[in-house]
Amino acid sequence: GTSTHVLPGRFDDEPWGLSLAFSAVPQKKATGYARLSWDVTDTLAAYATGIIAKNEPGPFYSSPHNSLITGALTIRQDNAFLPETIRQQMITLGLPTISVGRYSEDFGGSVVSRVNETYRAVIGLQGEIGGGWLLDAYAQYGKNTNVFTIERNVIRANMPLAVDAVDEGLARNGVVNGNIVCRSTLTNPGNGCIPLNIFGPFTRRPSTVSPPGLDYVFGTSRAELDLEQKVAAISLSGEPFSTWAGEVSLAAGAEYREESADQTVDDLSQASAFALGNPKALSGSFNVKEAFAETVVPLAEDMGWLGTLDLNGAIRYTDYSTSGSVVTWKVGANWEPVEGLRLRATRSRDIRAPNILELFSSRVQTTAGVLDPFTNSSPTFQAFSLGNQSLRPEEADTIAVGVVLQPNFVPGLQLSVDYYNIEVMEAISTLSLQDIVNRCFAGNQELCGLITRVNGVITEMENPYLNLQSLKTDGLDLEVSYRLPVGPGNFSARFLANRVFTYATSDGVTEIDRAGDINAGQPKWSGNATLGYQIGSFNAFADISYIGKGKYDVTYTLPTDINDNTIGSRTFVNLQLSYDLGIGGKEQEVFFNVSNLFNERPPAIFVFSGGPNYDRIGRAFRVGVRFTL
Repeated sequence: GTSTHVLPGRFDDEPWGLSLAFSAVPQKKATGYARLSWDVTDTLAAYATGIIAKNEPGPFYSSPHNSLITGALTIRQDNAFLPETIRQQMITLGLPTISVGRYSEDFGGSVVSRVNETYRAVIGLQGEIGGGWLLDAYAQYGKNTNVFTIERNVIRANMPLAVDAVDEGLARNGVVNGNIVCRSTLTNPGNGCIPLNIFGPFTRRPSTVSPPGLDYVFGTSRAELDLEQKVAAISLSGEPFSTWAGEVSLAAGAEYREESADQTVDDLSQASAFALGNPKALSGSFNVKEAFAETVVPLAEDMGWLGTLDLNGAIRYTDYSTSGSVVTWKVGANWEPVEGLRLRATRSRDIRAPNILELFSSRVQTTAGVLDPFTNSSPTFQAFSLGNQSLRPEEADTIAVGVVLQPNFVPGLQLSVDYYNIEVMEAISTLSLQDIVNRCFAGNQELCGLITRVNGVITEMENPYLNLQSLKTDGLDLEVSYRLPVGPGNFSARFLANRVFTYATSDGVTEIDRAGDINAGQPKWSGNATLGYQIGSFNAFADISYIGKGKYDVTYTLPTDINDNTIGSRTFVNLQLSYDLGIGGKEQEVFFNVSNLFNERPPAIFVFSGGPNYDRIGRAFRVGVRFTL
């Protein structure tokens, strides 16, 4: 078990400021795991495992409702809640209606919550079956249920009806009777409309808004997504024969996988009645059949100038129910001409078919905005993310070459440098809304079809998963690790770094190199370092993450699109201290962690999901104990 207490710090200028106010989003988590195994023979074991997990983050509270969510509200001269001074101005100016926007702090914001549950069960066989052959066979069933709700979600059709309030007597016979009703109920008495006064104070208390009125304009949207996966697989591995240089390794196997998705939603979401979200019901499934073989063939073993050399290869046949069959493969070599120097190279053809959510995700609505180069304006509109059942598999050609050094004169030191070059055709991805508009402006008519305009102004955009023409990237992966005794303990260090040279996407009309684009999650330099020191039962461990500098968006120009397009680098340091009490021969460890030790601030930018992993909480402390019963 683990017992922890978290005290997140604030983003402040004090070197060791500590805040007892919890700034992180609360989460409830529960997991359970069980495993049972038994020996079928002396070399073959059967097993069964099960896992259940539940995660309930949040709830998340949105900002108060405003006209970007509710839309501008139309108020007529005879509105029963309209201040008399404004009514008289409207009469003087001959205005039958006015358009009103409102930042509704007294309404409160929407409340977003999610509950995620996962169940998984596996049965299998593992072990030797004779002749040196190893068997691994299993069957698996998994289910994930995700329930997503938005409470206090504006019902778009009800809001304008509720604010269009009139005095019933004045509206019917010209005599004021003080009974305020919705104008719509005069002709449709059973529509349930409750009048809403929007002309009150903008503070939370007191408010002129009546709870029944809010109940009429607000509702709760709910979506429950069930994902199921069934898998059966078997593989055999062994060393069936030898060459002059050693044993030849061989592995072969087959797998069947079936995945399905089913989502149910409330009636109002299905009818796109809410201002936010509006997920849709969906149902879809696919299956995959695969067979594979892999081998490692030694060609030389300490053979003079040739040193040590082996070849490796793999081939896989895959049949997707959604897109047909394909053959993928890999060939590679490892060569160690002298001790401590190893050269490696790989060439492969890879493929990935669209997954269940990329194919069948329903439309989800959000409010968004872009810089529109057609009109030189910044419209706000409704955007819809969704799956695409017309997606085709993506195909990649990959080349990787590298060198590994383990010099004898520095025991414990290992260095490696690998260059990679990947070209993905028909890459499956989503574009940012800004990219869709920009590429439409550049002449891509297919993307223009995702944009709806009224009188030249964007009112809606769809953002489905798409097959891009290509994605090309190349770069370097670097690794250094070192272990050595220092004083009474042992010191270890590991450094990982990545340098992206290019990350270019093309839709067949426009190619954009996103290397150095922070918003797209592609800084040119990124890295991680881990430093550790151990003395007996005491451990000190530091984890250092580096995110390089870049541009917020490489397509933006100065000063037309943005005033400052540069994002500085960030370094985040986490520290962990632990001590193993070792009572009774079992693990009983106390620990103390500090996340973001130097309280490094993230850049003041919005980054889409998948962007750099900036720390957004600040310095946080965790103390606890781990123990084995």
